[in-house]
Amino acid sequence: VVDFADSRKVEVLFEGRGCPVVVAEKALWFGNNNLKKAEEWIAEHENDPDFKEPLRLPEGATTPMDVDEHGQLVPESGENPQNVKDMVNKDMLKELTEGMGFPLVRAEKALYYSDNAGVENAVQWLGEHENDEDIDKPLPAPKPQMSKEEAQTKALELQKKLREDRMEREKKEAREKEKARIENTKLMQETQAHLAEEKRKREMEEMQREREDHVRHRQELREKMVEDYRRRFGRDPPADYFEKSTDVGQMKPKEAIAYHLRNLKKEYKESNLQGLMTCLKTLRIYLQNAHDHPTERKYHKINKSNKAFIERVAPFGEAIEVLENCGFSDTGSGLEITNSVADTWLCAQAVKFIDVTMQQLH
Repeated sequence: VVDFADSRKVEVLFEGRGCPVVVAEKALWFGNNNLKKAEEWIAEHENDPDFKEPLRLPEGATTPMDVDEHGQLVPESGENPQNVKDMVNKDMLKELTEGMGFPLVRAEKALYYSDNAGVENAVQWLGEHENDEDIDKPLPAPKPQMSKEEAQTKALELQKKLREDRMEREKKEAREKEKARIENTKLMQETQAHLAEEKRKREMEEMQREREDHVRHRQELREKMVEDYRRRFGRDPPADYFEKSTDVGQMKPKEAIAYHLRNLKKEYKESNLQGLMTCLKTLRIYLQNAHDHPTERKYHKINKSNKAFIERVAPFGEAIEVLENCGFSDTGSGLEITNSVADTWLCAQAVKFIDVTMQQLH
């Protein structure tokens, strides 16, 4: 094919038309070195799967006239190849040629394509194909079989390509999975952070509402005390009535602790007994830990953003005042005993008062 193709025309197709050299040589082979026919062949066969593959000619083919358009050997004798002659039924062939007058090539092709199914089937095939352009052309000789070594090499090449394709596909899938995992992890972290922030905001809002409810409740209690005084004494209470009854600042810490615990019992015994009991138990744990570990700083700090503190202690305002009278100070983010050693005596007294209060609530 290389020797047959006109090198100047190969150059025209390669440089002028952008065709690969292999394609240009094949086109000139099938176009019999006619440039126009070569271009027509390229247009007609450019979508063929073996378009860019080298042309493999059968043994004995030296010119385009020796092969058909698929590169298969055309018998020089104008007869069908031997494999076709060996396959057809000789009696049926004789009836078609001598008895009915069909040409030998046609009769053999008819029997070949109808699998010797009978003279009637062969005649039917001839009737269906009598207008075919190649009806009188002999069938091409079969393509030469690959040797055992060639078949093994081809199989190994195919296996290698399949392995490489599979490995590349697996690598691509692994990259895509890792990318998806990273994106999902990032999305999950962002979602968790958002949910945590929303929860913190809700808890802060709830704490603020509970504080406002506490102030409102104390105001209502004050008004009830005024009404009770009027009912008992027939007049308004004196100006210093509430100052005397609530001047906790003048009390000693032990007295102030008892005062706040009594107020807690009065305010919440009827309205929220279960919540009050939980609050007192939590206070007892805080103070007992400080008493048992007077020098360990981790027992001297209470985080105000802690869920237990928010839900159990913060809603009961005077509970914080109990802690403050035991030595805890508000640092903004929490409550902390700022002295190097906790006042174990005060903590012990507070624990006793809490125990007594809880017994009275049962």
